Amino acid sequence: MFKETYYWAFLLAVILCWSPFKAVAYSSPLLALAVVLLIVPRPQFLLRVAVWSSVFAIVTILHFLFSPHFLYNGAILSFFTYGSFLFAFSISGTEGCWKDLLARMSALVSKVVIFESAIGIVQAVYGFLETGSFDLSNGDFVEGTIDIALQCSDNFSNVMFASNMVFSILFLVPWVAQGHYRFSFVLGCLTLILSSVVHLLIFAALAGMLAYYLYAPHFKHAFTRGAFYIGLIGMVLFAITALRTNFNQLPVFASEFIDGRSPRRQVLDRVVFDAPRVQPLVAIFGMGPGQFCSRAGMISTGMYFGGPSNPRAIPIIGGQVSTFQEHYFMDLWYWASTTTWYGSAQQPFFSWLSLYAEFGALGFLLVLAFSIFSLTRVAQYAAHPHQGWQVFAYSTGLLLLMLLGLNENYWEVPQAIFPGIMMLKAMRMCFSNAAESNDPANIAENG
Repeated sequence: MFKETYYWAFLLAVILCWSPFKAVAYSSPLLALAVVLLIVPRPQFLLRVAVWSSVFAIVTILHFLFSPHFLYNGAILSFFTYGSFLFAFSISGTEGCWKDLLARMSALVSKVVIFESAIGIVQAVYGFLETGSFDLSNGDFVEGTIDIALQCSDNFSNVMFASNMVFSILFLVPWVAQGHYRFSFVLGCLTLILSSVVHLLIFAALAGMLAYYLYAPHFKHAFTRGAFYIGLIGMVLFAITALRTNFNQLPVFASEFIDGRSPRRQVLDRVVFDAPRVQPLVAIFGMGPGQFCSRAGMISTGMYFGGPSNPRAIPIIGGQVSTFQEHYFMDLWYWASTTTWYGSAQQPFFSWLSLYAEFGALGFLLVLAFSIFSLTRVAQYAAHPHQGWQVFAYSTGLLLLMLLGLNENYWEVPQAIFPGIMMLKAMRMCFSNAAESNDPANIAENG
């Protein structure tokens, strides 16, 4: 029953997160969690939800008591924006054979990749006809069903499309190594490149190389190994050729950051050095959830939708600026939002910074330690003869999730990461069971 319920919760997440209804997609983790808890109300699930909620409430209350200008609306919003991790923390299960669940999920993901890629390629071709190139901002046209119109929307839909696509591709890797879903995989890779989200391409490559170095899945045949490397080199050459200008801009971005001429570098200096001089405890305990540059914090200002220069009022949320935002953030946010050629690499916010600024060094180190623990723990399963590619896909996805937190507030965008987190969770839950049973059928075999 649990695995059947997990599949239906995953299907719900896929439908919502690939849909154009962003407000509903934001609620997808809580809706998926509700589905599981209503159908399979296991005590350990409910206990974990209670633990997460209690810890969050205690942290919020303590900040409220000791911070005279604490804004509760940002704190409440942050509980919902981090909902993807509430689901991952609350749900666990290792009983039975997971082959059927992973097979059903991969079949669904393969179909979604083909469907979304077909739409994305049409959008990319339209963009090419409009701009005369697949380079620069042409990738903004590639948004799939998240924004199915041919014109680019410039509202993060392109990035969410690419993020969902890369996690879907990673989930198919163990099956591709067996000879399944290769058309879906190649088509998805092509569309991912055409979406031209350069930071995501770079992070995926870095995550894949590190995971391969750590766990090195084995190939059954030399031909398979050769085809893998040839295909990989071909994809890299295509990406560099098609997105030449985008890649050439990277040294410019790096130079601005190093010289302190970008909003991102300046906000880092303010959070790490300036704020602790005024309030030393901020470095340890943070400013409080939703009080600074997290997505929840920015939404609570009432200026997130439309930007600081042209805000669109959202009912209920209101619009309040915290003391920390006023002193250290708002001017940089305004600068970045009104500089038209600035991309995500220059913005004064990203998940790791939001974590440190709002939860302090304690929260930052706790999440970092847990991430490293989760990554190293699967090493014991990599030696199993039938789990190499599954461990590779899982560790690549986990590393990618960590790296994405260096670019934007990805961790608070369920529409960009929640289906991927559910895929990673399903892979992780099957490792120990497959290793204990020593059943090759429990997991995709090595290619």
